[in-house]
Amino acid sequence: FIDNIPFTEAMIPVIIDLANSSDKLHLEPLVFALAFGACLGGNGTLIGASANVVCAGIAETKGYKITFGDFFSVGFPVMLATVFVAMIYLTFCHIIFAWGNQ
Repeated sequence: FIDNIPFTEAMIPVIIDLANSSDKLHLEPLVFALAFGACLGGNGTLIGASANVVCAGIAETKGYKITFGDFFSVGFPVMLATVFVAMIYLTFCHIIFAWGNQ
């Protein structure tokens, strides 16, 4: 497994190459999709984002134990919903800004 920030950094040259090598793939939607995926994708599991682990640790010191399953049962559906909203947003931006029609 790899953390979302190093993965995002590693994918930047890949999406730039994809956009440069194709007339049908444009950089703008690829960059936004990568940013949304890196930000929102980590919210699905307890170990998906550093903030989740820190929050669980602080909660445990206060007497609230958050297990992986507990977090997953709430976090994963929320992550799916936020990624879906981001997908709808990107679709509207694609239409409004006419990415690919320039």
